[in-house]
Amino acid sequence: MDDFHSGEIIDLLMIPNKRVKEKYLKFFLQFIEYTFARSFVAFLNILPVNISYRIGMQIGRLAWMILAERRSVVRSNLVVFQTWLKAKSNKDEYQLKNLFLDYATKEVFLRSGGNILSSFSFTALPYGQRLKKIEFIGLDALEAAIEEDRGVVLLVAHMGPWEAIPSAISTLIQNLGSQLGAIYRPLNNSFIENWYRSEREKQGLRLFNRKEEFNQAFKFLKGGGVLALLADQRVKTGEKSEFFGKPAMTTPLVGLLSKRINAPVVSLTLGYDHRCNLKMGFRSVNYEEAKTREDYAKITNLELERMISTDVTNAFWLHRRFLT
Repeated sequence: MDDFHSGEIIDLLMIPNKRVKEKYLKFFLQFIEYTFARSFVAFLNILPVNISYRIGMQIGRLAWMILAERRSVVRSNLVVFQTWLKAKSNKDEYQLKNLFLDYATKEVFLRSGGNILSSFSFTALPYGQRLKKIEFIGLDALEAAIEEDRGVVLLVAHMGPWEAIPSAISTLIQNLGSQLGAIYRPLNNSFIENWYRSEREKQGLRLFNRKEEFNQAFKFLKGGGVLALLADQRVKTGEKSEFFGKPAMTTPLVGLLSKRINAPVVSLTLGYDHRCNLKMGFRSVNYEEAKTREDYAKITNLELERMISTDVTNAFWLHRRFLT
C-alpha cells in the first residue's frame, strides 16, 4: 500500500513537469519556425520579383516530385475542370488531353510556388515601383462601387500572388476614401501570427479573425470599407453547390453580406504576365436575384468559374475542393 501511494505521488509530481516541458518545447519550436520565416522573407524582400518567382517555381517542382498525394489531388481537380470545359465547349481543341493533364498538374505546383514567394518580393518594392508593375483592368468597377459609400465586398480567389493584394491596392483604396479589410484564419504559430498581422496593418490592411471578429468585420463593411473574401476554398458549414459541374461545399457569405447592407460585390482576377508584371482585373457581380443561401453560393461559384478558367494553372488546386 505504501509503495502504491509513493508511486501515485511520483506520477503526480511528474505530470506538471512534463506539461511544462511540452509547453516550453512548443514555445521553442514555434520561435525557431518564426525566426526562419522572418529570415527567409527578409531574403526574398531584397530579390527582384522575377528571381523570387523562379526560386518559388523550383520549390514547387520539389513539392511536385515528393508529394504524391497532393499530385493526385491536383490532377483530380483538373480532371473535373477538363470535364466541365468539354461540356461547355464541345470542341476537341479545348479538351485537356491526358498528356496535358500531367503537364498542367506539374505547372500548378510550379506556379503556386512562384506566386507565393514572389508576393513577398513584390510587397517589398517602393510604392512607386509597385504601381509601375501593375496593370489595372476594369478599375472603374471598383471605383464606382466605392463611390456608392455602402461598403464593398471584394470576391477573391487563391490565384496568382494573392498575398500581394494588400500592397497592390490598399493605398489605391485609401485614396478613394475607403480602407481594405479581410477575413482570415489565424495562424497556429503565435509569433508568426502577430508578425503577419503587424506587417499587413503596415500595408493598410485591416484583418479580422473569422472566429472571433466577424461582428467587427461586418461593422467595417457597413461603415464603407472594402472587405475581401477568399471564397474558392472548401468550407465545412457552407452550401452544396455545383462548381465546375461537380458538387462542392461553398460559402454563401459573399452574397449574404452584400444583401444584408445592400453593398455592391466586385470580383478580383489576379495573375502575372511573362515579365512578372501584375494584372488585376475587376468586375461587378450581381446578386440581386438571389433569394436563398443556395442562390448566393451558386452565383459565387459561377463568378469563380469565370475567374479561374481565364488561367486554370494559375489557381491553387492543392486542396480537395470537390465532394466525393
